[in-house]
Amino acid sequence: MFLAYLRAELYRLVRRKVFWIAVLFAFGTALAVVAPAASAALFPGTSEAVPAVDLTPATVGAYAILPFLVTVCSVSLANEEQRGQALKSIACRPGWQRSYVLAHAAVLGMVAGALGALQLAATAVACAAFGVALTPVAPSAIGVCFVGVALFAAGYAALPFAVSVGAGLEGLAMAFGVAWSLGLLDASWRGFMGLVAQFVPVAAPVANAVASCLLVSIAGLLKYPAELLGNPAALAQALLVPLGWLAASLALTLFCLRRRPVA
Repeated sequence: MFLAYLRAELYRLVRRKVFWIAVLFAFGTALAVVAPAASAALFPGTSEAVPAVDLTPATVGAYAILPFLVTVCSVSLANEEQRGQALKSIACRPGWQRSYVLAHAAVLGMVAGALGALQLAATAVACAAFGVALTPVAPSAIGVCFVGVALFAAGYAALPFAVSVGAGLEGLAMAFGVAWSLGLLDASWRGFMGLVAQFVPVAAPVANAVASCLLVSIAGLLKYPAELLGNPAALAQALLVPLGWLAASLALTLFCLRRRPVA
């Protein structure tokens, strides 16, 4: 059942225009990152030196848009299933519910990985085409940071998916997904936790712990991969917290499906 749902989800996704628009955005943002260095290489008189490009994935540059793209694809797919009454059929059978949720989780990871790989490949090819130097980076560092950024994007997209399944309102789910994936809502929660820690000292340890687990904090960890790789504790946090968000959001999705009216 899981494989059947996975194939169905992927089939629906690649037939949606929003997915191919996301592909174009991912490709375009990668080229935009290389453009300044390419311009300096093609017109040497306009710049003192040609800057090197770092291929290491991070939550800056081209990869900063990845959570947004994955979220929009995910919510759009869930909204289509709302309109087609597919979720009502799934809600009737517990086994189907679990398979559907796990299949969509796999789709989140696949979309994040595919778009991230596209950005990485487009950056490398553009640098080679325009003669732009690459910053020396160990392949293992690129691999670890790629996994971190993909998990970060999938973790971000999982909660709007749960909201879409639970609310059943397309506009509301997409609005929440966009605001969430751009860091507008979890950033507010982090600020609130900062105020709690400042004005309620007894609650400061809990507030700081919650703030450190918010995905906006993980974005800060993944912003500087070189520093992250030298800190095993921070690296573990950057990888495990998005997995925790993904698991919690999928559990919420399953709960919403089980509470969903089937009539």
